[in-house]
Amino acid sequence: MHHPVQPSEALRERRGRRLLAAAAAVAVAGSGLAALALPAQGATPQPTTSVSSPNGRGDVILNMFQWSWNAIAQECTTTIGPAGFGYVQTSPPQEHIQGTEWWTSYQPVSYKIESKLGTRAEYQNMINTCKKAGVGIIADAVVNHMAGADKGGGTGTGGSSYSVENYPGLYGPNDFNDCKSNINNYGDRSNVQNCRLVSLQDLRTSSDYVRTKIAGYFNDLISMGVAGFRIDAAKHIPAADLEAIKAKLSKPDVFWVHEVIGAHGEPIQPSEYLGSGDSHEFHYARDLKTHFDGQIKNLRSIGDGKLPSNRAGVFVDNHDTERNGETMNYKWGAKYTLANAFMLAWPYGSPSVYTGYTWTDKDAGAPGATGSKVPDASCSSSSWTCIQRKPEITGMVKFHNLVAGTSVTNWWDNGNNQVAFGRGDKGFLVLNNEASPSTRTYSTSLPAGTYTDVVSATGKTYTVNGAGQFTATVPQYGALALVKAGTTPTDPPTTTNPTDPTTPPASGAMKVFYKSAWSSTKVHYKVGSGAWTTAPGVAMTPACDGYVSAEIPGGASGVTAAFNNGAGSWDNNGSKDYALTGASVVVADGAATQGDPCAPVADTTTVYYPKGTWATTNIHFKVGSGAWTAVPGVRMAPACDGWLKHTIDSKGAKITAVFTDGAGAWDNNGSKDYTLSGETVQVKNGAVSAGSPCAPEPTDPPTTTEPTDPPTTEPGSCTTEGKQPLVPTGLKAVLDGGTATVTWNAPRDSECAVLYTVVREGGAFASKRDVAGPSITDDGLASGLTYTYKVRAEGADGQASAYSAKVTAAAATEPTDPPTTDPTTDPTDEPTDEPTTGPTTPPTGGSAEGPYYATNPSGQKGKQKTITVDGVASEWTSDMIVAQGVANDDPRIFRGSHEGPVYDLYSLSGAWDDTNLYLMWQITNVTDVTDPGQGYPISDNGKPTNGDIPFQLAFDTDSTKQGSGLIDGTTGGVWGINNKFTNGVDKLAMFSAKSGVGQPSIFSLNAGGAFDYKTANVLGFTAGGVKYKAGDGFTGSTLMGVKKNGYEGYTPADLTDASKYSDLLKAGHNKAQDTFYEMSIPLALLGMTKAKLESQGLGVQLISTFGQSGINSLPHDPTVLDNATKAYSADESTSMEKEDWDTFSVSLARIGK
Repeated sequence: MHHPVQPSEALRERRGRRLLAAAAAVAVAGSGLAALALPAQGATPQPTTSVSSPNGRGDVILNMFQWSWNAIAQECTTTIGPAGFGYVQTSPPQEHIQGTEWWTSYQPVSYKIESKLGTRAEYQNMINTCKKAGVGIIADAVVNHMAGADKGGGTGTGGSSYSVENYPGLYGPNDFNDCKSNINNYGDRSNVQNCRLVSLQDLRTSSDYVRTKIAGYFNDLISMGVAGFRIDAAKHIPAADLEAIKAKLSKPDVFWVHEVIGAHGEPIQPSEYLGSGDSHEFHYARDLKTHFDGQIKNLRSIGDGKLPSNRAGVFVDNHDTERNGETMNYKWGAKYTLANAFMLAWPYGSPSVYTGYTWTDKDAGAPGATGSKVPDASCSSSSWTCIQRKPEITGMVKFHNLVAGTSVTNWWDNGNNQVAFGRGDKGFLVLNNEASPSTRTYSTSLPAGTYTDVVSATGKTYTVNGAGQFTATVPQYGALALVKAGTTPTDPPTTTNPTDPTTPPASGAMKVFYKSAWSSTKVHYKVGSGAWTTAPGVAMTPACDGYVSAEIPGGASGVTAAFNNGAGSWDNNGSKDYALTGASVVVADGAATQGDPCAPVADTTTVYYPKGTWATTNIHFKVGSGAWTAVPGVRMAPACDGWLKHTIDSKGAKITAVFTDGAGAWDNNGSKDYTLSGETVQVKNGAVSAGSPCAPEPTDPPTTTEPTDPPTTEPGSCTTEGKQPLVPTGLKAVLDGGTATVTWNAPRDSECAVLYTVVREGGAFASKRDVAGPSITDDGLASGLTYTYKVRAEGADGQASAYSAKVTAAAATEPTDPPTTDPTTDPTDEPTDEPTTGPTTPPTGGSAEGPYYATNPSGQKGKQKTITVDGVASEWTSDMIVAQGVANDDPRIFRGSHEGPVYDLYSLSGAWDDTNLYLMWQITNVTDVTDPGQGYPISDNGKPTNGDIPFQLAFDTDSTKQGSGLIDGTTGGVWGINNKFTNGVDKLAMFSAKSGVGQPSIFSLNAGGAFDYKTANVLGFTAGGVKYKAGDGFTGSTLMGVKKNGYEGYTPADLTDASKYSDLLKAGHNKAQDTFYEMSIPLALLGMTKAKLESQGLGVQLISTFGQSGINSLPHDPTVLDNATKAYSADESTSMEKEDWDTFSVSLARIGK
């Protein structure tokens, strides 16, 4: 059997190293499968680490692409070392050409350690700092070539001059190979190893002089303390040359791994480089992509036919492959995390975890990069992926290190996308690569006991029984990794008599708040060194949305605690328990802080900072996960003696901030930034504390009246410099529905009032807003509640007036003046003139959410017709459409398009005959016109039929019934989907976009009016006679949508503007990218007959999902877009709609009547 050579090798291998001006199409030739003389790999290989660990850590490498040396040093101390990584691979440290693109780092100019990522001194400091943290440094070494010939000459990042084949003091023309053309035949060994890789000047590595120079570079790095090397573009250097170079090193046995991109049929293969070191196994990463994009059931054979395990470097992606599509990358979201988890658990090769930055332009350099400098990476910015900080990754590094040296046991798979396996008697991993949660009992080789799930941020524990079994629910696209837990929190301390504590508790009580999703929550604790409560502890009571609380007597002096649901599920802080101090403590998402999450949250935060010696002080900040202000930030205003302040519209979110004089001096809290929250907060000498340092402002109006004499100053001049402004007067708050219009009179010295502060009290939250003019509009007020307002003025020098007296918002009263009409007019007469305004409801075929959304357009209710479910849409006509959507409104598009919004519902049609209901829905994938550069057509899950993603069909067949969408007795939705219903739904059909996957079923309400998983209320599609089939293409004559994407500022508001729509077919959209589904459902399954359908009708709504939540629906419901522009918690580059709760309330489309 012949396998064609993979195309465009140079672009695939070294896309970043090519010079754009002269990049040429690279032809490849040759065919046939080259036989590798490799030992066969068994399904359960025995691991041998290929990187020694003298520091006592594991062999996991963290590839920190384009991280500066200073940033790596800090991360080694705070994250990498504590997480248990053994090594960091840095980007190339040698001097290189200038330029913002990332690939300039791979075009050397000299072997000075002076790159845009830092200086030699900074590289040395990084090595030393990381070594103290137990982390070794592996340098990415570029020794195959120098800079590109078509770049000519210039000055490098370290000041060295260069020109074509002329690098003063290092290399001249005789030091480069004779071939001056680009590689054009990957089937010719000489061509690959002697010609130029996309213009890069190829060194004559057969020369002893060149070998000595390269060895000198390696020896310099070794003397600095580098632990090993990645040999970039090793495939283009003969293996014998590399062996000769390594023999010249001061440490000839130093670790190095070759980058040899193996391709079937080529003469150069990774195995021939094993004489001088390990080689990267690119087939491993490619296979991971294939498995996780298809089925992972065969992952156990991923080592078969590859390099020996103890000589293979493995990875999920690297800086080249994440950009050229050869492997998975961070844009795959949860699946990418699962692949990394598998790599860290499976005993094949030396694993390398990759961390870099987000990108849309594949050539773009790191965030903020200039031609000669890359700013320090910051994990507080969504621009950096920072995968090394994800709990799933740090947990799996721990798992990898703990199970080292064990073999695979107890393999299990479901024949599709769920697998589980053990590592000896030390650990057990479960991967769920499906769109639904999975609950089952697993058999392991673990001894009986309590085990911690190390990929859980909360340190959840599980009990393995004497038979080695445990039961768990693994979320969709989730994992579970068990290792032996420490002392369980239910055990009392062994050093203290539990009935006679040695330290009496303090008299002050502690109120502890816990963020809980359990239906019942208990806190198990001890005060000081006293006795533990009796397990499972004290019941906690609901406090506010998402939180429960309990008061612990005497707890203010210190409490050790863990939390549980009373049924075996624990949060014990990863077996460390929680150490709590203070009068009010919040435990959420694995962290304990002081505070009260249920206290009223102010809309603003006023930050105080000492005046100091800077002429000007600016605060540079971001709110929550939002964007930073433009450097240098916002100038702070005078507050009181020695203090400055600035008020930020925080809406209760945390603020990340630093301070600067705008001229290069910064206070960034020792590179950690400041985290600020609350209504008032002060920062001084690196410490953050609550409250204002200035004297309290009076809250009551003055008892004296304002002077009646006119001001003595010139008009327009200020009367309040150094004094409090006068109090605003005439405050009014007029309530109209959920909106209050608040107005007041400016004080007579208003020329000096630069802003007004308005405080609203009442409702669930207090509100505080700063405005420039004497009025505000306050929206979103709840009916039936009382709201009060007060206002104060503030001058340019920061001095503020007292607050005005409070007023209560009230509805406007009717005018008391008599009507101007003729009193004899009959009040019952109809007006004679039509109103001059337009209609208040959208036109037919539109809705309040957009002009092209429609439910039962033109009154259409489907039609009687027998349909053949065969994946051919020719029997469907436009008069059968019962719900119309628009193209390009998948919520993920508003944060970009990289994830491929291919579950974009466009229309839903209905029909029926004597026995069946028929449905057809159209799905579009218009990324070819909305973001053509993304390159997301039919491949890579670009068709919904390629992905195991749930659909929901919601039906209203009985107007007397209403299901919530939740499973009876739980807070979870059917199939784990976060969808609720208030629109009369009484039946749900659940099925996968990929036919033949899972257990598609119809759910009916039980006697209690809820859905459940009991056999009596669930009927499978096969047993019930439900059929569905997909086909390719688009059935309509127009395809209306907004031709934008999130990178261009596209927001859901654009959907309401008819002028922004266009026919995307006319824009060149390829219909082959679209998909439609046909389905037939026996009417009897829905409790219907033909007569009943035609006389009563039924309601239907189609929902497409992704992640845990609904992302699109027909009829369109705005709930699928309410969080579209917010960030998904696991991947900021995509939408929160994948995980939020959606409540569907719009009327269903009617079929029949």
